[in-house]
This record gives sequence, C-alpha cells and structure tokens, in this order.
Amino acid sequence: MLPERSLVRLSAQLKEGRPEVTEENKAAVAMILRQAAPWGTGFELLVIRRAERAQDPWSGHMAMPGGRAEPGDSDLLDTAVREVAEEVGWQLQEAARYLGSLEPVPIRTRGRLLGDYVVPLVFLLEHEASWRFNDAEVVEALWLPLNSVLSGEADTVVEHTFDGVSVSAPAFRAKHHAIWGLTHHMITRLAALIRAAYSVEELERQR
Repeated sequence: MLPERSLVRLSAQLKEGRPEVTEENKAAVAMILRQAAPWGTGFELLVIRRAERAQDPWSGHMAMPGGRAEPGDSDLLDTAVREVAEEVGWQLQEAARYLGSLEPVPIRTRGRLLGDYVVPLVFLLEHEASWRFNDAEVVEALWLPLNSVLSGEADTVVEHTFDGVSVSAPAFRAKHHAIWGLTHHMITRLAALIRAAYSVEELERQR
C-alpha cells in the first residue's frame, strides 16, 4: 500500500468534510482510486461506460459512478455512496476510505452550460469488491492508470459533431475507449492535485 504520509499529502490537496447539496451543487461523482499492482506503481482510477439510453446526453460515454442528489441524501457524500451501490454494487462505507472532494465542476452538455455543478468526491479502495452492474446504467468498468495521465501517454483527441459543427476535444485513451468532456476535465484536475502532492522523485519511481 502507499505510505500513509503520501495519502495525507494527497488528502491535504482536497477539500475536507461532506459537501452539502445546494441550489447549484446538486450532483456528485465518486473518483475511486486503488493502488496499482504491482505495489508501488501508482494509482488507478475506476471508470465506467454508461449504458446506451435515449434522452441521456451522456449515453454510452465513459464516466465515473455518480448522479443527482435525491431527497433521502443528507449530503453529496451520501449521493456518491448511493450511486456507487446502485451502479456497480459496491458498499463504499465498507470497501473504501473517503479522502475529500474537488472543487465543483460546471455541468456542460453539447457545449452548453446547464447552470448546475457536480462535485467530485475522492475515495481510496481498501478492500476489493465484486462487480454487480446495474445493466440499465452501466455496461463496462475498467481501471485507468493515472501514471499514463501524468506522463501524457494517455493523451489523445476525439472528433465530435455538435449542431452540424465538427469540433476536436482533448481525451484520454483507456483501452479501446476515449474519455473526454466532463470526465476528462475532472481527471485532469485530480491528476494536477496528485502531481502537487507527490515529489518528482516519487512519481518517477511509480512509473
């Protein structure tokens, strides 16, 4: 496992506490990290592929477990824990440690801001758990090595058409998938915090 002091430094880069549900911050995603195998080779991040669904602007996209707050959620930590249980069948209270949250990220679809924000919450998986996908929401899951993000090895570009206009968007390669848009933005933010938390020598040892 990573030295405890390293996790303390990473946690210090994150916001403490349980983010509240507000008029703007109405959604959460879980950024679930695990120690890569073999030990000492860095973090991996859980990424899912969303099911194809009509009327879903992120249908079929690569994402992280999450969604909008529901009336029974006391805060956005509850939202993230509930969504992970619903989508992949993990009980984060038992399997992971909550490290903190990133700054809220504006929700955007097809290039348009929706006016709401999503809060990324970071967890460290401490006990492996078995997948139990909700087939209506998730069709695949994989682990993205964050060393490939930090080194630039995962960088790529994807082409998309919005309202008849072709645009290029930065993305990360994850096996045969491309991670772009909101998820790419959140991973980029997390990678920047990891880079700030670890020394150059430590990052080089983990590559």
